[in-house]
Amino acid sequence: MRIHAPNGQSVPMGESGTLGRTSTVTLTWGGAGLAVAAVFPLLSNAAFLIPAVDVSWIYANYPVVGGLSAIALIAACIVLAIGLRGETGIVGTSVVGKLALIVFGVTHTLSTGYFSWPAPSAVAAPAVLVVWSSLIWGIDVLSLIALAVAAFAVVRAGVLRGPARWALLAFAVTTVVALLVSTLPVIVLIPVWMGALIASQALQLATGVLYIVEGQRARRGDGLRAASA
Repeated sequence: MRIHAPNGQSVPMGESGTLGRTSTVTLTWGGAGLAVAAVFPLLSNAAFLIPAVDVSWIYANYPVVGGLSAIALIAACIVLAIGLRGETGIVGTSVVGKLALIVFGVTHTLSTGYFSWPAPSAVAAPAVLVVWSSLIWGIDVLSLIALAVAAFAVVRAGVLRGPARWALLAFAVTTVVALLVSTLPVIVLIPVWMGALIASQALQLATGVLYIVEGQRARRGDGLRAASA
């Protein structure tokens, strides 16, 4: 179903039949944070496959670069989930989608190397190693589930359109593939794992850029976006 916005433009209604304000500021700032947060892990991982990439400055300032990138990701997910200045977030009015996006932002910073975790030594008690391994895997799985839920909520909400609507889902798929390949005890698959990991981070960067483009498109007067329950 379509209705006419105050400016006369025909716009689609979401499944809940409600309209949200054009998410100009939300998409611009949220997309920028998402893109900036992807640069640090993308460069650090790309250096393993492309030795010519100089990342010495990253490791020389690891706590600062990683910390700022983590803050950017968490802030971006919060902004994109709840919206700014009364605008509609990318998951519409879905409470589950909002919560999932925020949970992903927090857990992804813990599972993707934004911080250097103090791992137990090889001589630690077996129980300690089991707890440590279970904690890492638990965070990874929670992050992936939250990302998948958020991605489907974005598609269902219909707030975004075109490639931007599907970008987070593509990011989720490549992230799942990277994790699954990393669990296979086959040395020859290490380049495949690194390739999938880099592709995932590149898609995070691309998703942020698409959101910025969508936000600027809305700023030029593309009208209202549909918000879904």
